[in-house]
Amino acid sequence: MEMEFLSTVSAWNPPAEFVWTLELDQMESVQSYRLDEVSEGTRITVTGRHRLKGLFMTLISPFLGWQIRTARAKEMAKLGQLPDDL
Repeated sequence: MEMEFLSTVSAWNPPAEFVWTLELDQMESVQSYRLDEVSEGTRITVTGRHRLKGLFMTLISPFLGWQIRTARAKEMAKLGQLPDDL
């Protein structure tokens, strides 16, 4: 499933943190990303808060939750493959 949307960076604290927000007819979402240096490299902490709107979205929420977790795992795996000099 692909979805195109426009989101807003609602907090920017480089290089350690940023937050983006998204509001659609069917959903509101806030995602926070925090980067911390640790002995193994960089730890990325992602937190999210989502609110689904309407009966249909509420009914399919278990599927959407699985889909979001799967996409997030793929994103994190890609970050682990980036060269160190970015």
